[in-house]
Amino acid sequence: MDPFVRGLMHVDFRANKDRIVEMRHETRCHQLLTRCIRNQVSVVQLWGLPSLDLQHELCLYQDITAWARIVSTYCLTVNAFLNLTDG
Repeated sequence: MDPFVRGLMHVDFRANKDRIVEMRHETRCHQLLTRCIRNQVSVVQLWGLPSLDLQHELCLYQDITAWARIVSTYCLTVNAFLNLTDG
């Protein structure tokens, strides 16, 4: 297969054996973010572009509902219910 189609280069990205469930391209900081599920844990990997070098890997709760980058900080929200009792 020719990797150049209509002036674009397509790359077979193999981050790990697990299925990637979400992928984001952070253009301002030149990073690619991938999220996959590995052994009941959500793994977020931050890749430097254009060399695709792994910069960070985060093992997080699987029930992440949203995540965003604010300057150099990543903010996550999880769907967690706490059972708190007075007592």
